Amino acid sequence: MGYIYVRKIRINLLYILLLVTACMSFSTIGNTAIAGGRIYLPGDITPTTPIRSAGGGEGGGGGRVYLPGGITPTTPVRSSGGGGGVVCSYSQVPEGHIVYKIVESSAACGRSLGLYTKLPSDGATACAIKLPSPYVVSKIQTNSFNCARGHQWTINLPASGRTMCGISSVPSGFVATQVATSAFSCAYGLQYTLSSPLNGINMCAVGPVPSGYVATSINSSNYTCAKGRSYNIREPYSEITMCAVSVVPSGYEISTTYNSYHSCEGGIAYKLTQM
Repeated sequence: MGYIYVRKIRINLLYILLLVTACMSFSTIGNTAIAGGRIYLPGDITPTTPIRSAGGGEGGGGGRVYLPGGITPTTPVRSSGGGGGVVCSYSQVPEGHIVYKIVESSAACGRSLGLYTKLPSDGATACAIKLPSPYVVSKIQTNSFNCARGHQWTINLPASGRTMCGISSVPSGFVATQVATSAFSCAYGLQYTLSSPLNGINMCAVGPVPSGYVATSINSSNYTCAKGRSYNIREPYSEITMCAVSVVPSGYEISTTYNSYHSCEGGIAYKLTQM
């Protein structure tokens, strides 16, 4: 009997030690326990219905949130880690984030629309909701499963030689040197080829003349611009004549105005003098 009693004490002590060790593996914030990358709300520590995973993709490597007892949330639920989360309306998408997945019946949003968000990155895919600056859309996929059968974009940072779909403006610091129509990768829409501005380059008139340059001539039907208008741009210097489609650059003033200038397709032009 004494041996059995001592053995029971040892077993109980071992059980208590294991229990204390398990408790130490949890960190608590208020009444919420966090362990192993998963969040459990107070009440029932046993996970029930998975509400959301967040992070860099589907499943994404972020945490999962479980509500005890099958409770349905009425407010957006966000996870720690991953730089993203899920929101329940378009107006709640965080500034600078993209929506990479749309779930029409999301448990996190009471079985209504759920929008899964994350920070953008070069080459990421995003549902066609909002394009964060300075990214451009390089590809459009229609009828995307991840976007509730809507359009899905592939987004990239702008760079010389990169193509972009013409659904957004040419980004600052770049010009379009070529325009294609009915581009397959842009859902048969317009596609621009980007370039950094260079002295003497011809740019398609799908964006403004970049800062630090002026248009010195205009071609009203340029084949490489889908037979649209193009400008020849140059860095300004004293006595240069510029077409009025560009802004008078800082440090220069107009010395002469031409109401009809042949190089500017008969439009207004200015001769500049350095101040």
